[in-house]
Amino acid sequence: MKPHDAKYLALAEDMCKFGGAGNQFLGAVIATKTRILGTGANRQKTHPLQKMYGGEKRLYLHAEVDALISALRHNTLEKATIYIVRKMKHGKGERGLAKPCVNCKAAIIEAGIKRIVYSTNNGPVEELI
Repeated sequence: MKPHDAKYLALAEDMCKFGGAGNQFLGAVIATKTRILGTGANRQKTHPLQKMYGGEKRLYLHAEVDALISALRHNTLEKATIYIVRKMKHGKGERGLAKPCVNCKAAIIEAGIKRIVYSTNNGPVEELI
């Protein structure tokens, strides 16, 4: 782990309070050593026509993708790290496992990010890709 990781993990944890889709509260931060490039939280997406067509299904925007969207204004994310935190108990409890799903990991790789740091029940984990 690098010295600045704790600062960005804490910010990702703060982002959890803006999320909340079902019982999941996740926050994400994309940053270089000295600069925040994007932030995100898992969000519930709805469409006005869902009820009209009998659909009560909810679509969810994952925190990682939300952070990637907010970081798109930057030319490159190759030197960036994405930090992901899951909070339990409505965003107020302990950190839980926040390993990116297969689709989010593919989007992270496509964006050029080479390092992921995510929370687990036993502390943060670093993954190089």
